[in-house]
Amino acid sequence: MTAYVLAALLAISPVLRRDVPRAERYAADIVAASQGDRDLALALVVTAEGESTFLASRENCRTTGDAGKSVTIYQLHKDFGAWGNSSREDLCASNTLATKRAADWLVMLRIRTGGWRGAIRAYIGADLGDPRAQRRIKNFRYLKFGVI
Repeated sequence: MTAYVLAALLAISPVLRRDVPRAERYAADIVAASQGDRDLALALVVTAEGESTFLASRENCRTTGDAGKSVTIYQLHKDFGAWGNSSREDLCASNTLATKRAADWLVMLRIRTGGWRGAIRAYIGADLGDPRAQRRIKNFRYLKFGVI
């Protein structure tokens, strides 16, 4: 499954195509967090790409979103509960932990919304017509089915 996730990362990220060792590390974290669930793995890929375009400064929280409330390449938001019991320091120090938290959050959203489209949309906090949600759903479909 690592090769599958790595291929997905490289397919949608010009940044990671220039930094394959980092892509391989992200792939390993995604495989561990998704526990064999390919759809969850792809949801993590499109979420990280959409939230951070895989900027290294997002991973270690040198840059953040929402006035510092959103951290990591997944832009996990403190106020919405995505951090769980983790601290900012914990998340910023470990992409493995951040990926696990993002996976847990996406699974919860999938259950609440009834599917991956809903989870991907809800992660952003937007409706399905929002261009950000449409782009991520398009990327998810492309990675899963090879069609746009």
